Amino acid sequence: MAAIKKSQFKINNGTDWDTYHFETDSAQTKHKKSDGTETTVEEVLNSALGGFMIQTGKIPITPKPNEPTSQHLTFPKKFKSAPVVMLTPSSAVPGTAIQGVSAVNVESSGCDVYITRNNNTETNIMWLAVGPK
Repeated sequence: MAAIKKSQFKINNGTDWDTYHFETDSAQTKHKKSDGTETTVEEVLNSALGGFMIQTGKIPITPKPNEPTSQHLTFPKKFKSAPVVMLTPSSAVPGTAIQGVSAVNVESSGCDVYITRNNNTETNIMWLAVGPK
């Protein structure tokens, strides 16, 4: 069995260099704040997002021509409350073959994604959700 290599990573904080010692879990990686108190890198990253998290992905939908067609999207991780969901079709014909996409019934665990298209070509809808962790 190989020996565990303990390495360090340094980040310039504008005044000097903070040293991070990576371990098994981000909650175990210590960070010393400018006031001398310690926190974890996980807490630093979460506070940078203000208690929010970002999730992304894509969902394929084969629409009925000229009819809004939906597919339910389940987020990989449940949000604390309903997030803001942004969508865009992965297509070379937006505005012509694709009339629009939307997200409705947005809840902490998922939403319904709609597409309206003039044909039945399967289309990947790229999504991004931002909400409270």
